Amino acid sequence: MKNQMIETPTTHAAESLASELASLNFFNDFDFQIMQLQSEIEYKIAERKKRAELLDLQFEAQTNEFTSRWYDEIAEVTSMELKSLKHGIRVYGSSYEGCTFSVSKNRSTIAFKYLMETYEFYLERCDEYEDIDIQDFVISAYRIDKDELMKITIAFKELESIVPYLVKWNREMEALQSDLQLKVLQINFELGDMDNEIKSLRMKIQELRSASFLAGNIIEFKNTGVRRLYYKSRKFEFVEQVRLVSISPSGKTCTFEAIVLDKAFQSTYYYAKSKTGRPITFEKVRVASVLANFYESK
Repeated sequence: MKNQMIETPTTHAAESLASELASLNFFNDFDFQIMQLQSEIEYKIAERKKRAELLDLQFEAQTNEFTSRWYDEIAEVTSMELKSLKHGIRVYGSSYEGCTFSVSKNRSTIAFKYLMETYEFYLERCDEYEDIDIQDFVISAYRIDKDELMKITIAFKELESIVPYLVKWNREMEALQSDLQLKVLQINFELGDMDNEIKSLRMKIQELRSASFLAGNIIEFKNTGVRRLYYKSRKFEFVEQVRLVSISPSGKTCTFEAIVLDKAFQSTYYYAKSKTGRPITFEKVRVASVLANFYESK
């Protein structure tokens, strides 16, 4: 026995409301498809942002773990107070759409404190294909007297005594940089695919708006703010909605009506001067020029 829908007063009321809304032409099939695609875009943007922020935290945790672990190990084997041990590796990026991650490498440094003075040594590789040694470390100093030179010499000797540990530190640092570069390359491909999906959905919305316009429906821009509508190469108006009036037999030009807001110029830009618009009819405008304005804004 087939299931039959039980009709209730609530069902009749819903059907009546739907019929009334349809008769008022508040929405059409194009609008419903556009709203569905907009919801999908919002979801994908939120997922992309969460994914990028999670990766950013993972990169930060990985570099922080390396920094703290090796700081503790070097501080344990040196007789001087270790002030800092910096690898210089940085992963930076953004969760915004279209942004990607990248890895940069600044100079690595190690700093000791000796007799109330801090001495920072910079790692400048003499040979990238060999392990580091004391010759790969330099120090910046200005106007050195004899006492200062003696202190620097002692600090250099202390640095030389822990070079075997620094060799391991440098090897792991190079491995860390390679690992991060590989991960960044992979995630950029992933984020790029997500951006392409969002871009494709926006193009579908533009196609639907164009089809809706050519079908004679009103195109609204109030929900996304005032839209600049370019109808010639450099001529535009701030509009709230547009509607096709007629199209030429060739289909290349059209006449359309738009609710236009007054605009004014200030300093280097135009802005919408009025809050309420007035209808204006534009004649003999290229259809392609009008349809180009129906893009989905970010």
